[in-house]
Amino acid sequence: VSATLLIRGLPPIATENNIRGLFSREWITLGRITLCIDHETGRCKGHAFADVSDPQQVSWAMTKLNGMDADGVSLSIQVHKSYTTDDGAAWGAGKVAGDGSGKGAWGAGKVA
Repeated sequence: VSATLLIRGLPPIATENNIRGLFSREWITLGRITLCIDHETGRCKGHAFADVSDPQQVSWAMTKLNGMDADGVSLSIQVHKSYTTDDGAAWGAGKVAGDGSGKGAWGAGKVA
């Protein structure tokens, strides 16, 4: 694992399969996904964590998916934890705010 991403702005109906599908449409392979669930409702609390093994895919995810509309809320993708590469060099995190484009990614199967 190169990094764990924090994904914010997920709709209550989000599932692990939704997240995996959204990232795979951008050719980003996710490892473990931890979806934060409200124990009273059984629905997504609006955020999740996902492991990505390739640093280039981390950058690509932040470039392509930040600001994408998810049921009226812009997704925010940022590095929660980054790990040292095989050569000992560490790489950092970045955060980009969403743009509120309103193009919808959940339910209707649309991707901005």
